[in-house]
Amino acid sequence: MRQVLTQDEINALLAAVGESSDGELAKKTLEGAAGRRHADLAGPARMLRPRLPALEAAHLAFCRDVRRTRADAGAGRVALEPVAVRTLTFGEFRDGLPATMAIAPFHAAPLPGLAALLLDGESAYALIGATHGGPGEPYRAGDRDFTTIQRGVLEKFVADALAAFARAMAPFAELRPAALGLAADPRFLSLAHPAEFVVVLESRLDLGDVHGPLLLALPWAMLAPLRARLAPDGLAPAVAADERWRAALAATIVDARVEVVARLGRLELTVGELLDLRPGQVLALDALPGAAASATPALPLEIAVEEIVKFRAAAELDAGRRVVRIL
Repeated sequence: MRQVLTQDEINALLAAVGESSDGELAKKTLEGAAGRRHADLAGPARMLRPRLPALEAAHLAFCRDVRRTRADAGAGRVALEPVAVRTLTFGEFRDGLPATMAIAPFHAAPLPGLAALLLDGESAYALIGATHGGPGEPYRAGDRDFTTIQRGVLEKFVADALAAFARAMAPFAELRPAALGLAADPRFLSLAHPAEFVVVLESRLDLGDVHGPLLLALPWAMLAPLRARLAPDGLAPAVAADERWRAALAATIVDARVEVVARLGRLELTVGELLDLRPGQVLALDALPGAAASATPALPLEIAVEEIVKFRAAAELDAGRRVVRIL
């Protein structure tokens, strides 16, 4: 029996509950759902999308650091200004990317998972030109790769940007970001499941006549160890209450079957004692709290629900059947 609903099943259930009062549509939809993926019902897919002021401050520090690093290195004028810190699903994020980008996936140890720094194609070519002191090669829509020299320029910019990101995040954690290469096609970018959230630090890169977005995409799961430090007042983001889901879950739980066991008592034996048992022997069980010292016909029993004692009961006979009466 499956223990966890998939995210598709959860979404189908919520939609069906809103359309059907008796839950039959929900049942049919769930029975027809395919695939399996663990879903965290209290995770980002069921959360409000809170502001993270601490991360916004780190974003501002990151932009300032990149500008200063470029100026100190004499690598050409680059204006970088923060635009927004947005929380959206990874599917929404990836679908909104242009066809060609400079994409640098990176780890940020000790945080888990994979993040990415992204620069649109036109800005990438303009950045290469600014680094070499000229307009550079014109951008052509649909370009899918960069030359060796172009990749070298972009990889140096990525390394400087990731170092700036680590310094900006220093008040919250000591990160060690490391780029894993450079790609140009966002269709193959995979940071999270499409339904899971990513936090996107969006900046505006100004290179004279050319300007475009510079994005840092951080999966929500990656930020999990830092949420208490990044959220307001050190609190985790609030969870959005979903009454339809609560009602559907309650209706499912009340129909769930549990094991109920009536126990007279417990006894521990060694393997040798167990092997020596013979018909007619009397086994002394442990004493139940509140039980009388002498044996009585209504000797109380323990009633355990899924191995947890919940009631006391008396053993009786009713129409020839053994029954227990809750005390």
